[in-house]
Parts: sequence; structure tokens; C-alpha cells
Amino acid sequence: GSDDNFTVAIYVLPDQMLQQLVASAKPYLLSVPTCTTSSGKAVVEAIIANPHDGPEFFHFMALDKRFFKCWEFALGDTQLVCTQGTFGKCPPSQPTCAVFMHEEGQLLVGGSNGHLYTVSGTACTASTLVSEALGCVVMLTGLRDCDFAAAGLRGELVLGCIAFDVAPLPGRRRKQGLRP
Repeated sequence: GSDDNFTVAIYVLPDQMLQQLVASAKPYLLSVPTCTTSSGKAVVEAIIANPHDGPEFFHFMALDKRFFKCWEFALGDTQLVCTQGTFGKCPPSQPTCAVFMHEEGQLLVGGSNGHLYTVSGTACTASTLVSEALGCVVMLTGLRDCDFAAAGLRGELVLGCIAFDVAPLPGRRRKQGLRP
């Protein structure tokens, strides 16, 4: 974010500066962003970075009240590429939280209606009702029977798995994909 609600700014800390900061343990203020862009007419409510990407190229997601935007940043050409996804048209919902899954381009997005959506790229591939409203969702590692934890706004905690749908029976239509 930036000083206004409509700007996304990327700050890159040079390697030599990072080494000096680690050695001295003193704070350093980055005042000039490497790259900035407008989020359009949407107010950026939250930014979620993909922890699985490397330092030269990474993805992040900006949440708005009506939709989300997925961004890609490449350090070599300091360019931001954006793809926009509409969210929660049926049933009506607002994105409240999101997390990048371990698979590239896969997201779990929590909605204000309590649905947990599986998103591939910018398309919602599946959803399931988890709670009345979701406050946060996190991916879990090292557990055999559990892939994520989702917290509801009323204090409930839901542990769940993500499974790939099998092909539908002949004569039935259903999309295949990851489902929470």
C-alpha cells in the first residue's frame, strides 16, 4: 500500500543493504518505491504475498470489497502485471481473507458469507460453506490429514482438506478441480 487507498507500491531492498541491516540490527527507511501502480477505482483493503515465490519473481493479491486482483512482479524489468477476478456474485459475498496454496496459481479465499472459495488464476473453481463469516484462513504444513485452518468471526475454528474432484459420471456435468 501507499499513502492513499488506491496505490500499490513495491519496495525492493538491495542485497548489500540487507546484509548491513542484519549485521547492525538498525532500522532503515525505504523512501522511494521500486515500482508503483494504481489499483483502479478500488480501495485496497489488504495485500497478501505468496510465500512460495523467490526474490526475483513473486505474486501477491490485493483484496477489495467487491473483487480481488492478482499481481505478478518481476525484479529484472520492475514490471507489475495484473489480472482481475470478480468475486462472490452468486451467492453475494465480499472477500475477507485469502492465502496462497502450495500449488502455483491456486488460492483459498474466504467470503463474508462464510464460503471458502478455491480460486485458480482468477476463476473460482469451487466453494464450500464453512461458517457464517470467515475472518482468516491459513495453509498448514506437516499435518497428514489437514491442509488448512479457517477461523470464523464468532470464534469457530475449522480444519479442512483440499481434494481433487474425480471425473463426473457419464451424462453428468460438473467441473473438475480442487475443492476445500
